[in-house]
Amino acid sequence: MEALSAQQLEDYKAAFELFDRDMDGTITSKEMATALRHLGQNPTEAELQELLAELDQDGNGTIEFEELMALIVKNEGNAQQDIDTEIKEIFTLLDRDNSGFISIQDLKAVAISSGMKLSETEIENMILEADNDGDGQISLEEFYEIVKPALMGGGETEGDDDVADDDIVERPARN
Repeated sequence: MEALSAQQLEDYKAAFELFDRDMDGTITSKEMATALRHLGQNPTEAELQELLAELDQDGNGTIEFEELMALIVKNEGNAQQDIDTEIKEIFTLLDRDNSGFISIQDLKAVAISSGMKLSETEIENMILEADNDGDGQISLEEFYEIVKPALMGGGETEGDDDVADDDIVERPARN
């Protein structure tokens, strides 16, 4: 699992402080209810107690920032596991002959069965794009490298413009 960035940690701390209305370093059941209602939720007392019990690891009746972070890190680990499982399932579907590799023949079979109109060249290019070791097929590891960034929401492809928001210059409107 990847460590949280300084920015993520800062964002979580700011969110925690929004819940911690009296700024005592803890979130009570009442503070949680107030914050959730501001977010459009209307939890029952039972739901609040269940949430508090899940977050309150030391059992003192309040949530400290460290307890919230422990849950966030745990959930990120679970999300990572879900993505890994999903990638393996997709790989298995594409590996039609169960060889442990995705070959040109596997991709042709998938294209035909799904009604995709791909040329031989397009299929070969798909293999070449992911085939890092040059053996003419895609291993699970190579598949991870190409699919995981896309599933994680950070998939940039070659040729994407790398323009940050602060690089964009506003131009005055023409009359």
